[in-house]
Amino acid sequence: MQASYNLSYNLSPLDLQMLDSAAKKIIEKQSLPLFELEQQTKKLADKINYYKTVVNIAKMSFNSATTHNKKIEILQEIGKVYDKIGIGDFTKIFDYLIAICDKEKDTYKLVETYRFYSEALQRRGNFGLALEKLNKGIELNFILKDEDQTIRNSILLSIIYRKLKNYTESRRCIEFVMQKTDSVNYLEKCYNLFGIIDLQTNNFNSALQNFTKSKELAQELGDSIKVFEAIHNIGIVHSKFGNFEEAVTIFQNYADLSYKEGSLIGVGRAFLNLGVTFMRMKNYPEMVKCFVRSIRAYHSFGGNLQEKILAFNGAGSAFTSLNDFERAKKYYQKGLELAQDLNDENWVKTLKNKLEELKNKDLNSVEKVSVTTTPIYKIEVPKKAENLISEKEIEALFTSGKWESVKELLEQEKLNHFTEEELTKTNLIVRIFENSNKSTNSYYGMIGESEALQKIKEQIELYSDSDLSIIIEGETGTGKELVAKAIHNVSSRKDKPFLAIDCGAFTESLLTSELFGHKKGSFTGAISDKVGIFETADGGTLFLDEVANTSLTFQAKLLRVIQEGEVKRVGESTPIQTDVRIIVASNVSLEAKVREEKFRKDLYFRLNGETITTPTLKQRLDDLPLLFAHFYQKQNLTYKTNFKPDYESILEVIKQPNWEGNIRQLEHYISKAFIRSKNSYKLNDIKDFSNADEKLEAQKKTLAETLVRFGGNVSQTASFLQVSRKTLYKRLKKFNIQLN
Repeated sequence: MQASYNLSYNLSPLDLQMLDSAAKKIIEKQSLPLFELEQQTKKLADKINYYKTVVNIAKMSFNSATTHNKKIEILQEIGKVYDKIGIGDFTKIFDYLIAICDKEKDTYKLVETYRFYSEALQRRGNFGLALEKLNKGIELNFILKDEDQTIRNSILLSIIYRKLKNYTESRRCIEFVMQKTDSVNYLEKCYNLFGIIDLQTNNFNSALQNFTKSKELAQELGDSIKVFEAIHNIGIVHSKFGNFEEAVTIFQNYADLSYKEGSLIGVGRAFLNLGVTFMRMKNYPEMVKCFVRSIRAYHSFGGNLQEKILAFNGAGSAFTSLNDFERAKKYYQKGLELAQDLNDENWVKTLKNKLEELKNKDLNSVEKVSVTTTPIYKIEVPKKAENLISEKEIEALFTSGKWESVKELLEQEKLNHFTEEELTKTNLIVRIFENSNKSTNSYYGMIGESEALQKIKEQIELYSDSDLSIIIEGETGTGKELVAKAIHNVSSRKDKPFLAIDCGAFTESLLTSELFGHKKGSFTGAISDKVGIFETADGGTLFLDEVANTSLTFQAKLLRVIQEGEVKRVGESTPIQTDVRIIVASNVSLEAKVREEKFRKDLYFRLNGETITTPTLKQRLDDLPLLFAHFYQKQNLTYKTNFKPDYESILEVIKQPNWEGNIRQLEHYISKAFIRSKNSYKLNDIKDFSNADEKLEAQKKTLAETLVRFGGNVSQTASFLQVSRKTLYKRLKKFNIQLN
């Protein structure tokens, strides 16, 4: 892969396919002289200039068009080109189109235009307006009853729901399409969309099956571009699933294909994914090489504004992976400026979040920190600009028109900018990651080797092969959900969904709706049909946290579902079969609740196939060195600090009779300390929290400081403190903290 890349055009194959189609439709409406002009235009080296010329031709044709229908068709194509290559204002085009279609009462074109408009808006992250436009088209199509429009609208609706992380509704839309059509073209799209959802929800086996089916259908269609994308997606699945050799082969082939297609963005993606795969393989020298190649491919990429945003984001991601946070900030900032120019809300939010994450990640030195006998390192990042790519070269890459310098750079050997010192540093990175991995023996997220934790692991392995319901009891913060996830991940259900719900966070009516689903109109606020969690978790595992907080009425409904293996949505009488393994958790004894008549005895016996009791932190003192190493390394990397664990003082505090915390609380204390402290920190200050008033004052101070840190963002504050938004609002009210 050392040949120089073809820079004759800068759009990806998918974009070229779409734009060629759009241009063809425009040109077909013209006379012979315009066709000859189109042929000359295609000879331009820069494809973007070509499409600008095509748009100008279309404008001339629009002005001379004799029918409204022809004007509408031409305007639609101009709008799509504007959307894709970032010239002109696509919103004005589509608004004008809607007015024309409405005036001419052309319902078909109006439905079509609303969909094109929605597609452009969702690409920019404006999901609210995208849904608004799409819904208008869907409502009009109820009258039109056009089957093809129905299918296309449903596919777009699925994509928007997925981007909003409403995977249940996204799947429902795809399933609807598959019921409506047997078109190979649409089925290929559906399997691809299913695969993306599976990938985002960590259902790797299902993702692999769906992407493979998508590839087979694309081959049946003879569509090389779709085959190309399916192969790339399969590579991502293999990488995430641990099939590294297969993933490396796929991404190398993808890089070759991208090079042959002239797609530098494809080359950048291939090397970025290769870098991630090598990182997972702990092959850190190859990881560094791939990230460098990815950066250069991204930097060399031209094209429209959206693609440049992707390029800046890719470069930022690669530099972040190399812990060169200063330059990562620089490229994220460049991408943010472009996203703001485009008014792309999704990219603006994404890049702002990445910049926020980088604020405290500027690691400038290597220091070996001792935690008992376990070594932890921080990575040295050289200040000099020429450690990877010189500033002069980078400026050339980002200055329009300086293609010769780009070509020369790409023709050079990819790693000729590494000095001996930097190659030595690469070997250091290998040692850092190796030692870092030794510092945390993690079993499905559970860190430690104590006798108490070993017993939990044995129980998990023992109970994994059955489908018996399990009760997990233990104090708050002892990792009950981690245990439930581990049981799922070692069971035969591991490739199916694992869904968790905190029963104590919902009212009875909302909990019933969430778990069992409801029919549209069954109660006030039920504006659409809702699939319940029991249905979504079919074949998998459902974790009901804090089940002791439910009412006796709800417990009766839950018992019926367990006994009959079927659910009825609220407002429906037809039962739906469901196969779900149930794991419940409680921080109080369910048996005691039964004696108090606050928990149904029959439900308790149904749930109590096996019982696991999670150990407290005091029962896991042998795990403290590994826990400290993990928490301190995590926080030092996050907050640009150099704190050293004070093992003896922490141990002394935890052994005190008035210590009420567990692992989660210990991590919280350490996290909060990193916010409050500027220099070194000793956790024996925790002793001061034994007084109730001082505990409250500490909570209030931590809450206020965390809010300030996240600029008053409630969601980020709640996520950091690991509480729900509802709990956070209660604390704000309790401490009389006002949000400005």
